[in-house]
Amino acid sequence: MRLNVEAVKPLLDHIKPLIEALHNQLASPGSPPDDEDEDMVGFWQQDLLISQQQDVSLLVNLFDDQFMETGRAILDLEKADQLLRACAALRLKLRECSLAKVEESVLESGEIDFESFDLDERIGYGAYMLFASLQEMIIAQIEGPAQDEPESDGHSR
Repeated sequence: MRLNVEAVKPLLDHIKPLIEALHNQLASPGSPPDDEDEDMVGFWQQDLLISQQQDVSLLVNLFDDQFMETGRAILDLEKADQLLRACAALRLKLRECSLAKVEESVLESGEIDFESFDLDERIGYGAYMLFASLQEMIIAQIEGPAQDEPESDGHSR
């Protein structure tokens, strides 16, 4: 993928504290399996946290020094699931922090009153949209080119 470094850099700077927070806590705690064994629940949560750390690290590495010089990042589709999870984790964290005052329905509809946002919300929303777009690009790559629809006579175009 190719992005404008000058536009993306403030967004990446904005998420640094969120990345640090995701190193120590889950973006979405979830419910542990029905197991009364506290040790097993602890292992389960620790495993999730380690997976999240690896996912976010993979995403952060897309925006390395080479990206900062060229504006290009190479997506490894074998790691698509990890990248999708990392984008989701960061978007959840952005909703919790920078976008906490913005209603979920407003974010989902995209009908944003940008003038009412303060600077933190504007940058947070930009980062939120960056990771939403990245998720969409990854999904489009996974799905591959659209299959031709059969004509009415049953033949492909």
